[in-house]
Amino acid sequence: LTHIKELGGESFDSKLLDALESNVQNVINNLAELGVTVERKLWLAKEIDTRVEEMRLLSEELEQLTRTQVQNTSTIAVANVTHIYDLLEANKKDQVYQALDALVEVDLDLTERLHELHLLAFKMLNQIEEA
Repeated sequence: LTHIKELGGESFDSKLLDALESNVQNVINNLAELGVTVERKLWLAKEIDTRVEEMRLLSEELEQLTRTQVQNTSTIAVANVTHIYDLLEANKKDQVYQALDALVEVDLDLTERLHELHLLAFKMLNQIEEA
């Protein structure tokens, strides 16, 4: 800007020099503002990448935990079926019916719910990994 003021000593129109000085100052201000905006955008992009990676790790852990829970409930259901066979061998019909009811109402219902939860966790993990 000092160079523009120095031009004032020459044979230039002072209004034109003032307008030029104002325009140059506006360009400088705009460039400074753009620099701040670009810096903010770069910081936000890095922050988003960091958050996405955190979400990916957490959803991966959730998927593994739900998979383990599904396996555990399957093991419990198999153990209960084995117990039902033992009750049949001992000819304990009332206990067999109770065990079958519990197997259907509790074990199979829990297994189904955990399968659904595992599927949702797996879908969420896939969505995050595709992002």
